[in-house]
Amino acid sequence: MNVFLCILSVFFVTPLLRYLGFYMVNRRTGELRDIRDRLGPDFWPSLVWAYCTGVFSEILVVLAAPFAPLLKRDNVPGEGTPIIFVHGLYHNISAWLFFQIFLARAGHRNVYFYGYNSFTKPFAPAAEGLVEFLEQVLAENPVARPCLSGTAWEGW
Repeated sequence: MNVFLCILSVFFVTPLLRYLGFYMVNRRTGELRDIRDRLGPDFWPSLVWAYCTGVFSEILVVLAAPFAPLLKRDNVPGEGTPIIFVHGLYHNISAWLFFQIFLARAGHRNVYFYGYNSFTKPFAPAAEGLVEFLEQVLAENPVARPCLSGTAWEGW
């Protein structure tokens, strides 16, 4: 029973808390009215859809986490455009597993993954670590312009 409750909380309660937080913060700051005006009658369906994709995302994170070690850099720095992937908050580099496979099939081998802990650490060290990581990639690829790819939600 305890395992079942734990699974329920991770998959369903975590996204619910995330979107309740979104709702409350935006209500307190006065931005909720702007968001409602922009979305019109689609406000609640959009929030429900976001929650459902959040549940799906939580399930995928748990299922994909064991595959994170497969994301190894097998490239030679300097060959081709360096592609840098940065996962979103409360995720891990396994978010990019399929991208690495597709890019490798397309011949891209100069691929990097920046991972950070957003579960238990503040955001500032993650941002500082990303700056250091980017400096390292630029040092390894002095003549190439890197392509930076990350996850963001622009729907609101």
